[in-house]
Order: sequence, then structure tokens, then C-alpha cells
Amino acid sequence: FIPGGLPLIGMLALGNFLRECGVTEFVERYNKTFSTVLTDLVTFLLGLSVGSTLSSKIITASPDLPFKVLIVFTLGVVAFAGDIIFGILVGKVVSKLSRGRINPAIGASANSAFPISARVVQREVSRVSPGNIVLMYSITTNLAGQITSPIFAGIIITLIESLGI
Repeated sequence: FIPGGLPLIGMLALGNFLRECGVTEFVERYNKTFSTVLTDLVTFLLGLSVGSTLSSKIITASPDLPFKVLIVFTLGVVAFAGDIIFGILVGKVVSKLSRGRINPAIGASANSAFPISARVVQREVSRVSPGNIVLMYSITTNLAGQITSPIFAGIIITLIESLGI
């Protein structure tokens, strides 16, 4: 039995392994490749591996597939918006609990849009408070979103399979 989220977690593990392996010549030499060509290739393979978990019965036996695709797309947009909204709310709660020592904007980067959301948070914080640097904290929060996304994707895939959808 292979969980549906295993390819997602595997890609994160590969990236972490390459970074933490300690072979600096390897990391420096392939850094440019990993950040350009390999990123595109891994994104393609990730989509292919997740898409390959889809049963062909769903595609051939479902005349209302476009409607289901629209529902899934809508759920994705709602989930992403909810992720940002709840991230900001949790950021505000943590800011209140820390008596203002933690910037609540960091919560907005707690999604899997790596590293774009962390950069957007830094840009908006810099616009409001030019000397405030929150990029590293935003990237850390963003990484937490990266790690939890495949876990929840695996749970959702398992639930969908168990419901027979």
C-alpha cells in the first residue's frame, strides 16, 4: 500500500537530502541546474506522479467530468484563500500572545506557494515598515505550509478514493 501523498513528500525529501548532504561541491555545482531546469522537471514529474494516481474509470465513466473538474478547481481556490485568511488570523493571535513581538503578516505566507508568498509578505511589510525584515521568518512559515500540504493532499486523496469518487 502506497499513500497518495508519497510522491509529494518524496520530492520534498529529495530537496532536503540534496541540501543537507554536506557535499558542497555537488550542491554548488548543481545549484543553478536545480534552481532552473530541475525545478521545471520536478514540477512536471510531481504533477505526473500525482495525476497517475487518478483512476481511468473516473475519466471514462463520468459524463459530468467537466463539472467535477470545476468543483475541484473551485475547492482549490477556496482552500488557498482560506489558507491565507486563516494564516493571517493565526498570525494575529500569535502576535497578541507574544505581545506584538511577532509580525502577524508572517501568517499570510503559511501556504505552499513557495517562495512567492514569503516574498509578497516581505514586500508588503517593507512597504508599510521599510526597515522591517521578515523574509526568513516568512520562508520558515512557508516551508511549514510546504510540508503540511502533501500530508493533507494524501489525506484528501485517500478520502476521495475511500468514497469512490
